[in-house]
Amino acid sequence: MLEMPLYVKVDAVSEEANNIRAYRLLALDEGPLPEFTAGAHIGIVMPNKITRYYSICSSPRDRRHYIIGVQREDQGRGGSKLVHDSVRAGTMLKLQAPRNFFALAPSGSHVLIAGGIGITPILSMAAELEARGQDFQVIYRTRGREFTPFARVIDTLVACGRAQLFDQQDGPDFGKLLEVPSKDRHVYCCGSPGFMEHVRDACSHWDAGQVHFESFSPVVAQAGDTAFTIKAQQRGTTFKVAADQSILAAIRENGIGIDSVCENGTCGTCKVRYCSGEPEHRDSVLNPAEQREYLMACVSRAKSDLLVLDI
Repeated sequence: MLEMPLYVKVDAVSEEANNIRAYRLLALDEGPLPEFTAGAHIGIVMPNKITRYYSICSSPRDRRHYIIGVQREDQGRGGSKLVHDSVRAGTMLKLQAPRNFFALAPSGSHVLIAGGIGITPILSMAAELEARGQDFQVIYRTRGREFTPFARVIDTLVACGRAQLFDQQDGPDFGKLLEVPSKDRHVYCCGSPGFMEHVRDACSHWDAGQVHFESFSPVVAQAGDTAFTIKAQQRGTTFKVAADQSILAAIRENGIGIDSVCENGTCGTCKVRYCSGEPEHRDSVLNPAEQREYLMACVSRAKSDLLVLDI
């Protein structure tokens, strides 16, 4: 069944920090919006049909509106610039309904780690955990007050002992913070790729099921990437994936249709089953069990010379 698009109107726009704006979205009839869970994101369908994803930072328990934060990236892929330049109070937007690949665990304590604009899903999580009465702590690092969106919410969390705010120059020491795993403790992290890699390294000794990441940054080729071969099992054909090419692009180049939306490993649309070979997973969608059976064609690479895909 095709997912029906969701149309909303922009009720208010506010300047939250340097190059960061908040947008409050209402249903066209001003009734309740579709349900979502903490950590979810929505897709804004741009006029050029490209979809860009933004986390909902408001409480899942208040469906009168969605609030998103958008950081303008003039050197990015154009989505945030288009939103900043053209979306005003009264603008109607076409959305993809909320999806969540960054959901809270149902129990335990929670460490919510954010860098910069990565605070947006963390705020929704904090609001939900507060409502549940569950234990949580927010660790937030920014470049300074002028780069801190939703500062009043952060100040409230700091004041009640629920959050620690750090400047880039003063920490935190994630190695010390995440040194001792606990079986009922979960870590969630959203921020720039470098920031998240630092956190990932600090909790590399944790159980993988207790550590969760969300990224909306475009995926680029990494140093050391090499070419490899794909075999399309159903077609019986083989083809190369270049060092600077995605599996998705190579599949399409060889005449095989595959759906995709975000193309940066966050939406789950281009999930493909693999039959043999060893993939290198670079997405933020698949859990460890799913990674033993599937890969995301837009971002995954291969550790083996050959990957056999069920396509």
